[in-house]
Amino acid sequence: DWATYYYKSDKVSSLLSPKYLETLVEDFINGYVKLTPQLQGISLRYLGQEYYSDFRRTPQELIDREEAIAIIGEQMTGINNQVQSIMVRGGNLPALERSQYVVEAPMYGGANKLIDRGIPFYQMVLHGYVKYSGEPVNLNASRTDEFLKIIETGAVPYYRGSYRPSDMLKQSDFDDNYCLYYQDWLENAVEFYCKINAVMKELQDKTIIKHSQIGKSVYRTDYENGFSVVVNYGEEPIKVDDELVEGRGYRLLKGEN
Repeated sequence: DWATYYYKSDKVSSLLSPKYLETLVEDFINGYVKLTPQLQGISLRYLGQEYYSDFRRTPQELIDREEAIAIIGEQMTGINNQVQSIMVRGGNLPALERSQYVVEAPMYGGANKLIDRGIPFYQMVLHGYVKYSGEPVNLNASRTDEFLKIIETGAVPYYRGSYRPSDMLKQSDFDDNYCLYYQDWLENAVEFYCKINAVMKELQDKTIIKHSQIGKSVYRTDYENGFSVVVNYGEEPIKVDDELVEGRGYRLLKGEN
């Protein structure tokens, strides 16, 4: 219920045909620029996350997935010409080519018994070109694991916050956001960002050239500038290149370049 934000079991949603996307985006940008003449950045949600076909009754009106991708790409280009930066959620192909930031990017492989381990291929492709983050740190069950995953994959820490206390979302469509109040997380977020920055400040604009498992629960990520990051998810310490990596810890190995 949009009036009360209380959950309704009969709630339905609709998908907008790509056919109408051009008009919608144009009207929105024109109106938004009037309100904010110096539009620096914009965060898109579904436009950068999903694309789908529109199967009309006549072949002349049909829009297949490839046509939908082209339409979304064209609109994303138009938006990019109006703003300095674009943030998207998830990131589909047209969005990744035209965005500077991605939040809630896939950070883990699927839970399948046939899969031995996940490979951060997504991150290896994007790192150095687009900044990305996984799920909000403050909504993660294990912030230690999330910290190590951010270090391993070269991601940017991401917090989701609210100006009002989180209990206001109780029994609403947003009650999965159960710990957002910014005053509860501000100090933690600053500390978290500083720890990440101490490791990643030399690597944020560098490409990943190799990712490998070098031990049980131990992973190494190599960058183009010769630096490497070793992450140890295990409990026991391990030596890598004569450097000790503590259990549940990490180590930045400096290169010669």
